[in-house]
Amino acid sequence: MTSAPAQGMPAAEGVTESGLVGGIFSKAQHDGIRVKFSDVDWATIVRAGNVSQTEVEQLRANDESAVEFLMHDEAAAKKYVSTLVKIMKTTTSDARAQYFAVSRCEDIVADDGKVRSQLFLTSPKQPLDQAPFLRVIDSGDAAAQQVASIVLALLIVNLDADSEPLTAWICKQLSMGRGRGQSVRGAVQALCVLLRNDTARISFGRHGGVAYLTKIIRMQGGDSSMAQLMYELCFCLWSVSLCDEVKQDFMSCGAIPILAQQVAAATSEKVIRVSLAALKHLTEGEAMSFNAEMIACGLPKTLRNMKTRQWADPDIKEDVDTLDTAKERVMLLVDSEHKDVQRHALQCVSKIMVNKWEFIR
Repeated sequence: MTSAPAQGMPAAEGVTESGLVGGIFSKAQHDGIRVKFSDVDWATIVRAGNVSQTEVEQLRANDESAVEFLMHDEAAAKKYVSTLVKIMKTTTSDARAQYFAVSRCEDIVADDGKVRSQLFLTSPKQPLDQAPFLRVIDSGDAAAQQVASIVLALLIVNLDADSEPLTAWICKQLSMGRGRGQSVRGAVQALCVLLRNDTARISFGRHGGVAYLTKIIRMQGGDSSMAQLMYELCFCLWSVSLCDEVKQDFMSCGAIPILAQQVAAATSEKVIRVSLAALKHLTEGEAMSFNAEMIACGLPKTLRNMKTRQWADPDIKEDVDTLDTAKERVMLLVDSEHKDVQRHALQCVSKIMVNKWEFIR
């Protein structure tokens, strides 16, 4: 595995760090939905045998306490989490109970996730039981589905658990929508979290994920009302660009022109920042064909224009300078002593000449 570590994450514009993923998903995005303990019909759930009255009383007592206070008692916290998971596993027809359970799970893992995620393991040697979360994701209402997918992504990242089931669900959502539906947007937010895991990046690439992201970005056009979604989609492409095993998909799926278009036309600085960062990653290492593709789609002209602007984010200037040397790197290889390298360089230059003759001058 040659995935790069997820360091130097592009910062979001106007978004503060949260306990989840800085700049991508904030609990405030769905805090308008808050199911209180008293909103759930616990009597019916107890009669159905899904949970005991004792477990309900524990939920009542702990729901009035701060999560931080509960976490000081490991045994009580473990029991509390077990009851929440039990609700997700057994209660399928009560949307309020489902949302109550997944949102409390989110409260727990939102901060100090590495430590608190251990509470979801039945034993230290057992893998994470993902079935209760996947059940809500597959059958819950849209709000519960969104939170459950994000919480599961966090648990997978924190516990280095199997990412395949959630990746498959995310890719199914991406394959079916334009990005305006809640299920697609929820899947993208979960993906932003999940792609912090190296293995998940490879799995996502194996499922054709780069093509799905590229298609959805292309379908948005220049709709400025979708700026946050565009940032999240480009962030996901940036995350995948860290993975050497998936880089070639950017060429075959037409992702490079899409990212170059975002650099040239996006109105949001955070979209420009993350698109530049993805392109920069693609030019690292043995990347002659990537450099040629960026030149061929007109990126040098965009970069020249960007050099004259003042940017709030200093990383943008650094990435612009790095990418601006792509043409020079390709042209220098034309004179290489190695015949195969020289031949490849000439093929790249030929492609550039066909598409953008002006950049050979």
